[in-house]
Parts: sequence; C-alpha cells; structure tokens
Amino acid sequence: MGLEVGARLAQYEILGVLGAGGMGTVFRARDTTLRRDVALKVLTAPAGADRAAADRLLREARAAAALTHPHICAVHEVGEAGGVPFIAMELVKGDTLDRLIARGRLPPDRVCRLGRQLAEALEHAHAHGVIHRDLKGANIVVTSDGRAKVLDFGIADLERGAGEDTRTTTRAGERGMAGTLHCMAPELLRGAEASIQSDLWALGIVLYTMSAGHPPFAPEAPDLVAAILRDPPPPLPSGTPSGLARVVMKCLAKEPGERPGRAGEVALALEVADPQVTGTEVESAPTLVRTHWHRRGLALVALAAAAVAVAYWVVGVGDSASAVPRLLNAVKITGDIGVEDHPSWSPDGRTLAFHANPVGDLTVGNWDVWVTQAASAPVNRTADHAGRDMFPSWSPDGSLIAFWSDRDGGGCFVMPALAGSPRLVWRASALDPNPPRWSRDGASLACVAGDPPGTTAEVVSLRTSQVERRFAVPGEGRRMFLAWSPDESRIAVVTAPAGLGGDVNQLWVGEVRTGRATAITDGRTKVGTPFWSPDGRHLYFVDNAGGNMDLWRQGVTGEGQLDGARIAVTAGVGVRGAALSADGRRLAYSQGRRVANVWRAPILSDRPATWADAHQITFDQAYIEFLDLSHDGARLAVSSDRSGNHDLWILPSGGGEMRQITSDVTPEWGPRWSPDDLRLAFFAFRTGNREMWTMPAAGGPWTQLTDNPGPDLTGVWSPDGREIAHLTERPGFLGLWLTPATGGPGRPLTPGRGSPSDWSADGRYLVTLVGGRIALADVSAEGRAETVAKNRGFFGRFSRDASRLFYVAAEGGNLWTVRRDGTDERPVTDFTGRRGAPGVSALATDGRYLYFTWAEDVGDIWTMDVQIGR
Repeated sequence: MGLEVGARLAQYEILGVLGAGGMGTVFRARDTTLRRDVALKVLTAPAGADRAAADRLLREARAAAALTHPHICAVHEVGEAGGVPFIAMELVKGDTLDRLIARGRLPPDRVCRLGRQLAEALEHAHAHGVIHRDLKGANIVVTSDGRAKVLDFGIADLERGAGEDTRTTTRAGERGMAGTLHCMAPELLRGAEASIQSDLWALGIVLYTMSAGHPPFAPEAPDLVAAILRDPPPPLPSGTPSGLARVVMKCLAKEPGERPGRAGEVALALEVADPQVTGTEVESAPTLVRTHWHRRGLALVALAAAAVAVAYWVVGVGDSASAVPRLLNAVKITGDIGVEDHPSWSPDGRTLAFHANPVGDLTVGNWDVWVTQAASAPVNRTADHAGRDMFPSWSPDGSLIAFWSDRDGGGCFVMPALAGSPRLVWRASALDPNPPRWSRDGASLACVAGDPPGTTAEVVSLRTSQVERRFAVPGEGRRMFLAWSPDESRIAVVTAPAGLGGDVNQLWVGEVRTGRATAITDGRTKVGTPFWSPDGRHLYFVDNAGGNMDLWRQGVTGEGQLDGARIAVTAGVGVRGAALSADGRRLAYSQGRRVANVWRAPILSDRPATWADAHQITFDQAYIEFLDLSHDGARLAVSSDRSGNHDLWILPSGGGEMRQITSDVTPEWGPRWSPDDLRLAFFAFRTGNREMWTMPAAGGPWTQLTDNPGPDLTGVWSPDGREIAHLTERPGFLGLWLTPATGGPGRPLTPGRGSPSDWSADGRYLVTLVGGRIALADVSAEGRAETVAKNRGFFGRFSRDASRLFYVAAEGGNLWTVRRDGTDERPVTDFTGRRGAPGVSALATDGRYLYFTWAEDVGDIWTMDVQIGR
C-alpha cells in the first residue's frame, strides 16, 4: 500500500518517510486524536508474503508492547486499516548508532555508558521473555541528550508472551537465518535456538564496533560465516581499557555457556570499566579489590562476567586454613522463571537439592524441593503437595533429604533422595519455616521449636520421632536459619527483633553445652543462611553490610567466640543463599533478589484497567517497598534499596529523576506526606529499634517521635497534622497508637489491630486490618473497628471523596475497590499475563490514577569450583 504525504491511515496523517526495509516502511505521522507525532510502521512486503509478513509484524508488536523501559522505543498502538497492519511507535529523535560510528570510533567512557544502557534494555526485555534477535547499530538511536533507544523488535523471539502459555522457539533455518548476518551468534548459524546469550553476542558486536569503529567480522567478507564460527575477534585498538576489552571478549565467546549469564551482569561490568564512574580502571578478575568506597562503589568492585564478583576466599579445609582459594568456573544450574534458592549439596558433591517457587514470595505460591545434577534436568521431589516444601538438607550418607513443610499441620519431614514419599519426623508450626539440620551420624535432626521467649532446638530421633535432647537457641525474637556446627558443639541462628523479620536482623553463635551466646553481627543489617566450613573453624553467612547481599566469613573458636575480623567473600553479587560441599571444594549459591517498581493505572468507570492502560514510573533493579503521593499529586515519596540500603527518595509522580533525602547506614521505611506536603513521617532503625520520625520533605534534620522498647512503625498523619497514628508493640499492648506530630508520650487507640494505612478527611476513621480484611477503626469510639471488605487484602486507601476504599487483594494479583458501607466490592485492575504481584505496602491515589508497586522475585542456582592455592 503506497502512502504519500497527507494520506491517512486510521487516525494517522502521513508527514514523511523515515526509512524502509524488507519488512516495512516507517513514516513520520501525526496522531490526529492525541495530537502527537509518531513513527508509523506499515507493511510493505510483496504479494504472496502478506500473511507471513503480517504475522511477523504483529509478533514485533506483541514483543515490544510488553516492554516499558527508558532505553526501549515505546509502542503506542497496534492496528489495521484497509487490510494493512501498522504499529504506532514513539518517535525517537537522534542519530542511529551506525551513523555515529561512521564518524569515528567512540571514546571508551561513551562506549561504556551507551553499552550499559543497551544492556539494561536487554535485561528488561529478557526478564519479560523477549529475545531481540537483531540488535545492531541500525536498530539503536542515540538521542541528543546521549540516551540510547533500542528499536525494531521485528524479528524478536517472544519466549513467553504476556498472557500466553505457549513457548515460541525459532531456529535460524526456520526463518532463513533471519537477522543481520555479521551480528549473528555462532550457534544461530548452526541452527540453534535464539537465546539470551545470542543477544549478548550481538551486544558484544555493538560494543566492539563502537570501540574499534568497525565490526570484528567484516560484513563484506566472502568467508564471513566461517570467520564467525572459527576465528577470534581481532584485538581492540590500543588505548581500550582492559576492563572494557574483557567485557567485549566475554560477550564474543564462541560458546554460549562462556558468555555472561544475564545482560544485567554486562551492565554492571561496563559500569566498573567506565573510567568516569570509578575514577580509575578496576582490575576485576580474578581478585577482589577492597576499597572504602560508598555502598554503590562496593557494588562495582568486581567484574560480573560469570554472574558473581570473583573474590579471594579463605575456607577452612583440613590444615589449609591459611590457603587462599579462588572461585572459578561459574556454571548456571537453573534458569526458570521464579526463585530457586537454598541449595544443599549431596555428600559426594555431585547433586544439588534446592527449593523453588514460580512466584517467589515466602508466603505465596507453591514451594517445592527439587533435585538436580549439572547435566540433567531438575526433578520435583514434592509435587504431591500444593503448599510449601522448603529448606532441603542431605543426610550424611546421601540417602535421605530432610526438609520443612506446612503439609499435615507443619513440621520437619524426611524422604528418600531419589524416590519415595515424605514422612513426618517432628511437628512444628506451619507458620514458621525453618531448616532441619542433620546430626553427624545421620540418626537425628535438630529442629527449631517454640515461640519466643524460650526457643530451643529439639534433637529428634529419626527412628522413634522422639525428642532426645534440647538446647537453647541464642538471641531474642524470632529465630531463623538454624546451622549446627560439624562437631555439634555450637549453633548459629539469625534472630529477627520483636518477631519482625525483613530488613534488619542479627546473627548469633551459641555454645550448645553452656548456652553462652556471641553476636556475630551488630543487628543493624540484613543477614541470612549461615553455614559452617567443613572443619567448623569458620562461619559463612549472607549479609548486606557492604550494600548488597553478599557472602561473608567469620572465624569462630571452639568455644563460640569470634576469631579474627569478618571478611567479605563476594562483592556486588546479590546472594540469596549459599552452601559449601562436604569437601569444601565446591560452592553453590542462589543469585537474585526482589525487584519492585512503581506503576500508575487509571481508575476506569466501565472496566478494570489492564497492563495496556498502566504506565511504569520507575525502572530500577531495586526494591521499592512503600510509597505515598503528595496531596497536590505532584510528587511521590518512596523507600527504596537502590543505594544498597532502604532510604527515602522523592520523585515526580509522572516519573523522572529520584532525589535521595536520607542516607543513614540503617534502613528507613514508610514515608507519608503531612497534610501540607512540607514534612514526611517515616519509621527508621537509627536507634537500634524501629521508631517513628519526621523530617522536612526538602531534606534536613530528623525529629524522633517515639522511644519505646518495642517497634513503632507504619505511621499516617491525622488530617489536621497534629497526630500520627501507627502500629506499636509495647509491654502489654500491641495495636494502634496515636503520637503527637511534635513528639510526646501519645495514647493507645485500640489493641489487636493491624497497621494503619489511611485516615479519613473528617478525622473520624482509620483504615486498618481486622482478620486480614480491610476495616475502619472509629477514632471517636476508642478505635472500635468494623470490616468493610469481604476479600482478604492489604493497605486500604480512601478515594479523594472518601466514598470508597481501594486496597491490594491478598489473592489474584489485583487492586480492588469497595464502598465504605461494604457494597459494590470489585476489582479495578485486571493484571493477568505478568509474573509477580502488587506490593502489599504501597498504594496511593489522586482520584484519577492508582499508584502502586509491582514486585517480582528472581533467583537462580549457580555453582563454582573452589581452588586451593597459596
């Protein structure tokens, strides 16, 4: 279909031609409805190929429309007019990368900066199941302000489409080796499936071309295919920083398994290599560079080409405690959507057990115990149970696996490693998962028992299921992640203060015989999954003391005392859990984290809003847990761990630059705007306990409002700004408390209620929870509360006219609304087709939109060899 200037296609008026290719012509057009210029791509394939071309065009649209990222061209609409399919896209102004390179090779800092943006775009696409398959300079536009935009998902491979259960895999031969030949990975030329690694090869080609001014394999060469399959890339020009060169060559490894595991690792490595970021080049492999940088610097000290920062690592193995091993040969064992975590080695070091959940939340979804060897597909060993089966642990002889489960009321179970049904060994709380630990002889298990205070470890006989002995578990509050030393003389455990886990907890070691306990960490960081070296001389654990969740080591004497300084094992990795093989020569770990970004969805009167209506506000690889919207609707206040610690940030409500307003080494959470938008209330751990604070929204000194032995958290301002309602735990009281906004003793409102999430404009009602359901607590009637919603949910917020409530549904992954009288309860969103769930502590509205977070968890199992050397 020929289109001339002035012609119309649907509501689009053609203004001119931007470009043409084998698949379509791209016009500059005017959207006469929304009054904006767009790039309009229409099909121009020859007759006889119309249907196939149309299908391909629609596949491009589905792939690109699922992606919302600042470095990916946005798709506005997919349609058809007069039998001609079209895509209306964001009109990106700038030069293609090809044109920039034609003027000369780019300086290293610009290569790193643009390459990092491209890697972040690919990471976002890959996380949503989209493989680009044709990344090249002609498909990348660099805007006038230096931002890269990836265009043309015309031959993208939609691995898992939004809302689709099918899996599309495309071999090069099936599309006539679709793509640009000199950018194609060797495995694609051999007919293999497109993958994340083939996209990373193309990214390597782009990085090389930016650095050298020409591609590594000349497009016009008669033996181009043979060169790609056989020849190494020529060396980069002199003056290329070695860190950048290593990233490029790693991406251009001939074998996919030798390339980085994720685009995000390339982004991190390029940030390390950028001299304008680090101030100097960082030699990143094989040693760990230790500095006194800010948290963000610590996250950048090592090349992430193998999915971890390779570090010097001291392990106690026999008499080799002084040896300095290296971590080598990273192998990714799992890669499914969701979380795979808590690896456990079989005694011979050949097989791994781990727990996995496609949703990833500790309390949601179906957790199962899986078993795998590196060369074989994982096997689900607990598929018989639809609940939570977690924390697998191999018996010393390798014949059994113990695990915790909520089946049959909850407890510690054992099952044959290869086949057979689980059996209950010891009953424990179905609400409090904890890993069972084997005795040296394999005849008994140690399991955490009891509620604080007085928590003990019960040593239970496998033969009789009777408790053989008990010993005290150190610390106070909830105890997690029990780790029994190899000689059974000491026990390590993580404690969560006042029964609340999350972002702050503490690691302890206790002597079994005497009960004497020693704190390993200071209780101001997030700690998890401790485990002992094979000789019991060192304790390893995950901690975010350096800004990211990484592996640390602490020497511990036979009496449970500290032996030397703690040492960081990895830097900037994002470790969820780890385990060492029985001989100390192999490490397994889960790499991943929870990511939650801010979205906005319109409140529609005729139907629920879908993802097509929603707009993404933030794009961090970070966890935003709380948000609040200013009363004028202009700004969002959020708590985010984007700096490595939960701090408070402010950003425009429509998206834009985030401004950090707190930077204490301990976390701050739950910012709430005062009625005049001049101050923020929040809770923080600065004193070593959760307390309520306020501060100017523009930044400035903090004012402490509470000083209480228990936690005070999740505050909300009264409409007149005089009081702050919050949850408190005090001697003899757990419930809602009212504290003056200027500080002071405050007063109890009502016991037994959940956290407050909003206060009505007339000052009469607080939104809270009763029995897991949204309720209104009457402030004037001593907090008497009545439920409003029938569904279980979280974090209710009033509409602007206070006639309705919005809340996060506990099930189904949607936002709901209900009238104040409990009628007309219905969903206001239909968020199907996307993995994850809305955040349970983040919801706000300006009357037109709902602002919320969408959280996704990831975690993959990796292994590395531990090489002993001097």
